[in-house]
Amino acid sequence: MKPWTRRQPRRKPAPTLADALTRYLTEVSSTKKGHTSEQSIARIWRATRLAIRPVDRIRSSDLTELRDEWLKDRAPATVVRRMAFLSHVYTVIRKD
Repeated sequence: MKPWTRRQPRRKPAPTLADALTRYLTEVSSTKKGHTSEQSIARIWRATRLAIRPVDRIRSSDLTELRDEWLKDRAPATVVRRMAFLSHVYTVIRKD
């Protein structure tokens, strides 16, 4: 007799950051007033090494490393805007 095993529901594979950004820009950002600035920030995120990784595989240490790298030659407000944008992308992903 087999022991009872609980089946885990199958989850969809997580999209890459680049895919999530594309979907965010078309579905969410297109209705916002700051759409053009968000496109610019999304382009910057797509150029990072994190763009090819699934969103559930990006760790806070990866973001901290990137943030510190940006702070070397950019204003803190610029870095905060970029991180806030990504935070909203993750919020939309989580709610979806």
